[in-house]
Amino acid sequence: MTHSMRKWHHWALRLAVVVLVVAFVAAHGVMLYDLASGTALPLAAFASGMVVLAVLKHLGLLGALWAALQRRFF
Repeated sequence: MTHSMRKWHHWALRLAVVVLVVAFVAAHGVMLYDLASGTALPLAAFASGMVVLAVLKHLGLLGALWAALQRRFF
């Protein structure tokens, strides 16, 4: 493979990742809008719950919480 082809493949891969990320975020935005408009759940409450869940996941505490729940209830 020539240098120009490798460069093009690298660029195409980056473009594909960006397109997938934008589509992923847009799909979640549509689902969030549908959820907030169809229920009495305020958008701020739902968003804050998602932020807490994301923080727990990124800190690695979600796995520990799940393991504790499995030991307790399953």
